[in-house]
Amino acid sequence: MLILSVVAVLVTVFCPLPAVAQNDIFRTSYECSDLKGNPRWKAVTEIFASPEKGAGINTLIERGTGIYGGFKEEISWQSELEYTRENEQIKPVKNHTVIFNTSGELISVENQEFDYTSSRATFTREDKKSGKVYKEVFTIKEDIVNRLILGLYIQQFLKKDKKETVIQMLSNEPKLIRCRLYIVGEEEIEVTGQKMQAYKLCLDPQLGLLNFVKVLIPKSYVWHSAKPDFEWLKYNGLEVNLSSPIVEIKKSEYRI
Repeated sequence: MLILSVVAVLVTVFCPLPAVAQNDIFRTSYECSDLKGNPRWKAVTEIFASPEKGAGINTLIERGTGIYGGFKEEISWQSELEYTRENEQIKPVKNHTVIFNTSGELISVENQEFDYTSSRATFTREDKKSGKVYKEVFTIKEDIVNRLILGLYIQQFLKKDKKETVIQMLSNEPKLIRCRLYIVGEEEIEVTGQKMQAYKLCLDPQLGLLNFVKVLIPKSYVWHSAKPDFEWLKYNGLEVNLSSPIVEIKKSEYRI
């Protein structure tokens, strides 16, 4: 289902990610609710330099719990993303995610690996209940991001005073979709009880000959602070696919 796959790429584009100095740990959190304000899930993130993993490597760890995506019951998950920042360029290196049910049983393992020498991105998912393993390899042609690193990529995009660019987004469908990222404008929003000026940005899928199907996809928007370091503040759009609710994800003061 192409339309569903495209939508999955455009959602949950958050994580306010700063520049990370060695020995520093940056922590943040965010919560997701439907448009009636009913809670769905929440997550916390830690970001720190990891020189022991290689020169220029940083690590982002996300821990979340709640009703998310295609899961009908509450789950918990942990994702560990390694990325580099070279010459103001943000690049994901690898992403490892484990998902558990409410009994603490491991139900799924996902891995993403990005090889810039061969221009390949590899996605692997193992269903721990059935034992089935799914693998797909994609070709990297432009700047590539996934859900966790998009916030950091947009921060660099704004620091460079860019207004528009085209990127490739790897989702956990998995699909690799070419998207147009652009600034819609600037407006005042309220987050964690504070009003602040923010840039509103949009991700627009570039579907080639199938571009006409975009009229069926509700637009997704993300807000970043208008002041440096341009941190992520809010998301509004479909959570995962066309059958999932439209949600709002905001920076919060939630802590584990």
